[in-house]
Amino acid sequence: MHPDHEMVISYGAVLAAAVAKFALGGLWYMALFGETWGKLMGIKPSKKDSMVKPMAVDFAVGLVYGYGMACVVDWHGALGNWKEGICVGLMVGIAFNATMLLASHTWTKRPFKLYLIDGGYQVVMAGLVPNCKSYDPAFGYELAVIVHQGLREMYVDQQDHYYY
Repeated sequence: MHPDHEMVISYGAVLAAAVAKFALGGLWYMALFGETWGKLMGIKPSKKDSMVKPMAVDFAVGLVYGYGMACVVDWHGALGNWKEGICVGLMVGIAFNATMLLASHTWTKRPFKLYLIDGGYQVVMAGLVPNCKSYDPAFGYELAVIVHQGLREMYVDQQDHYYY
């Protein structure tokens, strides 16, 4: 990044990335791997602790993660190119998230299968976050411009973004 570079962070995109991370976590840890993950973590299905605090912390972490990923993508210059966004996200997911998680799981003697579930989530989530675009239209005509631009990017330019 050049020292004169002005960082552009879309806070709506950061929020959308946190929501996407939260939704993916719900799908990943409940629908796809919930039973296996629960057994590996030693969580008994009959134990009904409040999930409010862990979910609130997870969402807050998603906000911080989304902001950090927006900074990384902006510094890398991958804005506007979904393929580079996914590559940067996957690189971060593999090189940072999954490797640190492997060290943590190894030191705490957790099963490797648990690492695969947790690490897989970290990599998929990191690949998802960089491609979120956010707009906050104040007037109706702005919405028309945003929809037109989005359709052009998705169908003419064949870019793969999702919009919030």
